[in-house]
Amino acid sequence: GRLIEGKFMGGTGPYTGVNGEYTFRWKRLVNNENGEISGRTDDLKGWVRLGAADAEPATIGDQQ
Repeated sequence: GRLIEGKFMGGTGPYTGVNGEYTFRWKRLVNNENGEISGRTDDLKGWVRLGAADAEPATIGDQQ
């Protein structure tokens, strides 16, 4: 369960002005002989603000 964190800012076209943050835990499920890795995410949380800087963020995952 490695913790992954990220932020995104801006965007183009319909995503102009989008900002947000996210976290999740990556769980590796399979690592085959070709070097391919399969996995899943657990405990995805975050928020996104669409467009206007004064808009309230929408949340993903647990809401507090």
